[in-house]
Amino acid sequence: MQGMFLWVQKTLRQPSCRPMFVTLTYSVYMKENRDISIKIRLTEAEKEQLLQRSKEEGKSLSSFIRESALKGRSISKTDVQMIYELRKIGANINQLAKHINTLPSDENILYSLDRINQYLSDVETINRKLL
Repeated sequence: MQGMFLWVQKTLRQPSCRPMFVTLTYSVYMKENRDISIKIRLTEAEKEQLLQRSKEEGKSLSSFIRESALKGRSISKTDVQMIYELRKIGANINQLAKHINTLPSDENILYSLDRINQYLSDVETINRKLL
């Protein structure tokens, strides 16, 4: 658990991740008795998918399903890392676009600028979908 906490702390120090809120709750601290169970029907593929996703996030199946249902989509380590990487790419594209805008006009440069703007809008679309 301590390793996960340090990873979250390190990740949140990154400027691009600061606006994101990460809530960590552990049933050890909550001291709640969960004595009510709910039965659901799944296909074998759905069950395997839930087991895989809970394993990827380092949570028990019950905890993963409970958090997903009560808090909405949980943010995994890979999502945080992907968002960080996409923001870095977006910043690099913005720097390239700014540099190209300072150069003398030429058809090739304008074409390159259009392509960069297209890539930037694609990155922003992906970023919005992840958040």
